[in-house]
Amino acid sequence: VVPEAFAAEISVQTGDIILSVNHHPVSNVDDFRQVQTTLRSGQDVLLLVARQAGRTFATMFLADTLP
Repeated sequence: VVPEAFAAEISVQTGDIILSVNHHPVSNVDDFRQVQTTLRSGQDVLLLVARQAGRTFATMFLADTLP
């Protein structure tokens, strides 16, 4: 996660696993890049991420508007 980048601003952390972007499933970097090409400035973005919490993973939604 790049400091001061959009992902950091909406609290994506190193180690988070992005499961979907705007309800589009993401299972690898190519999927993420494909969805990323459809995003535009000013658009609302919803990420479903899995975050390690001790020995388990918690899923959470992170959302904001692209700058």
